[in-house]
Amino acid sequence: MFKDQMTHKERMIAFSKGEKIDRIPISLSLGEAIAPSFGYGLDEYSNSAEIMANVAINSFREFGSDSESIATTLRGMGEAMGSKIKYPKNSIPYVEEPAVKEINDIDKLKIADPQKDGRLPLCLKALRMTMDAIGNEVSVGGGIAGPFSVATCLVGAENLLRWIIKYPEKVKQLMELVTESNNRYIKELANLGVGVSIADPVTSSSLVGKKFVSS
Repeated sequence: MFKDQMTHKERMIAFSKGEKIDRIPISLSLGEAIAPSFGYGLDEYSNSAEIMANVAINSFREFGSDSESIATTLRGMGEAMGSKIKYPKNSIPYVEEPAVKEINDIDKLKIADPQKDGRLPLCLKALRMTMDAIGNEVSVGGGIAGPFSVATCLVGAENLLRWIIKYPEKVKQLMELVTESNNRYIKELANLGVGVSIADPVTSSSLVGKKFVSS
């Protein structure tokens, strides 16, 4: 059997620098879905920094991933900016009520404060706890949703796709607010000394054409 020649953290640091590594790094994006394996409901996971941290720590101990992360999920930033999210016990959270129902509601949106709004403070606290517990052994990162996915949480997918064509300037205004909210959270992640990952599935070319993304 092959024996590792590097620690998890050594491997990821070398990999990020383009240096030689002993094997291909493996990172598991388990997130909230793995919470029941450690005895927690998905609703409990979503609303407790301690549980989020415990799941990340126990996942590392159990599976030995080369990195661990705690994400705001695709809905976290949208919630912080005003959308209402439903947290079922045994199912993935979903948007119960978007913050923006009419195009002019975009004018009412405010940039999220990572220290106060939604679950962002919980995620930051969970990351601090995770760093304290395993940060010397493994790289720890914070995940966020990209601008299009956050915008979908705020206005709904159908509205976003229609408004891109009908109200392009309003959509640009929306994207600027979302991007600044993300940037402020990223700064908090940098202050914690953790990595950053961004998932933006709504930018899939099966949903949004290249010309709309580039514009």
